[in-house]
Amino acid sequence: MQPRVTHTIFIFLILYSFIGLQVKCYSRNDDSVSALIAKGDQYRRILPDSALAFYRQALDIAYDILDNIHHQNDKDLSHETGIKIIRAETQIGHIYYFDCRYGLSMEHYYKALQMAETLKDTFQIAETLFNIGEVFLEKSEFENSLNYYDSALNIYLSMDSLAGAFWCYLSQGIVYKTNGQFSEALESYRHSLEIAETLNDRQGVADCYNNMGNVMKKQGRYAKAAEYFDNALRIYRELGAEMRISDCLNNVGDVYYETGQYSVALAKYTESLRIVEITGDPFRSIMRNNNMANALVALNRHDEALHHFNLALVQAEKINDRLQLSDCYTNLGRFFMIKQDTLQATAYFQKALKMASEIQDINSEVALNNLLAGCFTSQGKYILALDHAMKAMKTAKRTGIIHEEMNALYNHYRIFNALKNYSKALDYFREYTTLKDSVIALEQIRQLEELEIREMNDFLKNEIQSLENDNTSLSQVSGKKSIQVIWLLFASGALLIILIITSLAYFRLRSGSLLLKVKDENSRLKQDAEDKERELAAKTLIIQQKNELLNQTSNALESHEGQAGEAWLKNIINRIRIENSPEQWNEFEQYFNKANPDFLKKLNDEFPDLSPSERRICTFLRLDMNTREISNLTGQSLKSIEVARTRIRKKMGLSRDENLNNFINRI
Repeated sequence: MQPRVTHTIFIFLILYSFIGLQVKCYSRNDDSVSALIAKGDQYRRILPDSALAFYRQALDIAYDILDNIHHQNDKDLSHETGIKIIRAETQIGHIYYFDCRYGLSMEHYYKALQMAETLKDTFQIAETLFNIGEVFLEKSEFENSLNYYDSALNIYLSMDSLAGAFWCYLSQGIVYKTNGQFSEALESYRHSLEIAETLNDRQGVADCYNNMGNVMKKQGRYAKAAEYFDNALRIYRELGAEMRISDCLNNVGDVYYETGQYSVALAKYTESLRIVEITGDPFRSIMRNNNMANALVALNRHDEALHHFNLALVQAEKINDRLQLSDCYTNLGRFFMIKQDTLQATAYFQKALKMASEIQDINSEVALNNLLAGCFTSQGKYILALDHAMKAMKTAKRTGIIHEEMNALYNHYRIFNALKNYSKALDYFREYTTLKDSVIALEQIRQLEELEIREMNDFLKNEIQSLENDNTSLSQVSGKKSIQVIWLLFASGALLIILIITSLAYFRLRSGSLLLKVKDENSRLKQDAEDKERELAAKTLIIQQKNELLNQTSNALESHEGQAGEAWLKNIINRIRIENSPEQWNEFEQYFNKANPDFLKKLNDEFPDLSPSERRICTFLRLDMNTREISNLTGQSLKSIEVARTRIRKKMGLSRDENLNNFINRI
């Protein structure tokens, strides 16, 4: 052992011995409880295990004191000691929470809640309810988290504790956003924004803008997201809140990344990382390096991307944070999937899944099961693929993670399609398209209802303002005239109220009728889309099945051609090739045009130089097919498809950082 290592270990032993002596030397009285809690607070971030020792000794003494107090019937001292117990239990809960040990964290939060209820201290009850809600959020148990946030919120509002209500609304917004309930998320954030403005809490206002921007980003409303992020960033810069500036720049980078502007996204991520490196926050540094790596992948700068992925992984291993490790392994897995190295990707996804399971990160578990299903399908390991797809489906349905349920359905479709069980494949493809359409329709209805509410609020505000103006005019009139005016205005006011009630009733009736019409229209369009998707899917599967059979037969005949040496053998091969010729795709294009009206016309108009085979590949890209799937469907080699993609990019004039699939989907 080297002298430097020995010296370091010796120092740590002395330090821990010193802390141990500190823990043991406190006398068993109420002042020592406060001193021990203070010591725990001092060490909580730098030496959490030592902090736990201080808090536990504080609890031992406090519970002993509480027993003695009960015998003496001293209620004031009992309440004071009870508050200290709540403090110590809560701090222990926080340590376990930040270490992702949610079971232990919950155990101590419940003990704090039990003491708060014994003391009938409503504020402490609200605080502990909120903490329990935070644990349920981390465990992706969204319904439980919302229930606890709601209970805490009701107490805070009854006490006029606006600061507590602010955090409840903000956390509810996070739950709704995570669960894809974007309208509810925005409503919660608006409540928190109103409170922050009332309290003149500028940082709170900026936090709300930042969160609302994240909702808009999730919805794909990138212009609105950028507007919210700009507002948040302006306030953060005025306040000099460096870490929040970094977070907001990272979010702005996400907007540019999602809109395909990868170079600008990379610049924003780099600026965000520069701030983090100055402040030395390892958690944010990991996330920024991962984001930079993803942008570099999109720019086809793979070596640089791998460097940043590995930087993030080293940092995550250094702080031994399992959540960050899970994210790093997931990102590396995705990277190797892009490189078409499914064995490496599988290894990283399995590591990530193990970490996610240990910390009960249900969202990540579902996503990773879907990713592993995709990897094993590509490797031809269909039993393993189906096992992971079924796990993903089961958990996604139980927790209501709709987008992962869609991914699981699509994985089932791919697996059964590869197994040539086309009947089951088609069933799963139908379920996938139905769920996808229902999500789109539901969001349209939500947006319409949100618009209704806004119009109603604007209408009422205008009428209230009108009445206030009338009252102002009334106060300026005096004498007998004023009495006449009073009666006149009273009658006018009564008529106006009747008019408002009638108008509101009409507006509600009209809005309800409009909503019903939109719902009916959405239902009709959805049914039409489903029919067209079914036809297209069925035709695709039939063509694929036929092509596979023809290709296999053609290859088998070619392998025996030299041996047979007969003219009729060549004739059969030529006939099969004719049967498998591009002209056979005319019928497919008819079905495709029904599901994607005007796409091929726009493609021809905008890019007339594309050859028929290149246009055909564009239709497959429009259907979100990957290179391997297109190869199987067309009978061309993987390399031929890649070469064709390169030619298409060149004819469309796309730069290196523009994604071909995204571009085609926008046509």
